[in-house]
Amino acid sequence: MRVARFWAYGQVSVETPDGGDEHRALWRGSDLSPAAAEAELDRALGELARRLRTGEAMRDWYRYADLTRPEPLVEDIIGADGTRTAAVTINRYGATILNTARVPFVDVDFPRPRAFARWFGRKAGPPDPSDELIKKLRAWVGEDRGRSGRVYRTAAGLRYLLPATEIDPSGDEAAGLLRRFGADKCYANLCRAQRCYRARLSPKPWRMGLGRPPGRISYGSDPGPIEPWSRHYEQESARFAVCRLVETLGDAPPTPDAARVLELHDAATGVGSTRPLA
Repeated sequence: MRVARFWAYGQVSVETPDGGDEHRALWRGSDLSPAAAEAELDRALGELARRLRTGEAMRDWYRYADLTRPEPLVEDIIGADGTRTAAVTINRYGATILNTARVPFVDVDFPRPRAFARWFGRKAGPPDPSDELIKKLRAWVGEDRGRSGRVYRTAAGLRYLLPATEIDPSGDEAAGLLRRFGADKCYANLCRAQRCYRARLSPKPWRMGLGRPPGRISYGSDPGPIEPWSRHYEQESARFAVCRLVETLGDAPPTPDAARVLELHDAATGVGSTRPLA
């Protein structure tokens, strides 16, 4: 997972073999200390500069880090082997996010009504496409008695949790599974880049009538302008839920790590409540 307690940011400019100039920026993190994060950054910038200077083929290990700022870490979930198996972070618009390295989550959005149908007040397609979408998960679970799944309804679609299965989120198997289930493409790309599955634990602020925060929330950002908004967001969040359990598939029990993740997820998202989804 691209999760760490401390982060460092740096840039490098290098003349390439063809006489051009390449400018790159990186974030690198460490759980040990800010100094350790700086050391990781120095090593990464040195390797990046060497590759740019020699024209060596670039790898994907730096690409995501130069496009976004890392998220503040709220909570660590340590697995049975003593390593981080999941973590709770805060995303750019203030929602808490569950990141899991071993427990697959899949977000599937409902098809949006076509523009012309909205203009004329007509419904485009079936009113609830849940059953057709869930058929893909039912088929996958039915192929192997060692599989199971949980289906949740969200404000805009479905969320699947596969508690008996461990799949590397950055690998081809995960990519294929996400395609098979019809996962949102942005979500699939983020899973690969972040090397983890992600599940939002708190409501989207604009669905509660709050709009977006007055600034981007990220590691090292100034909390001053955002703090009053964040307190209001937290208060309003208690009036909403994120998802609701629809169906449980298969009899395979959850792995020990998945059992902890499932408990945390269901408690934080208000699965058993009757609050409106947001």
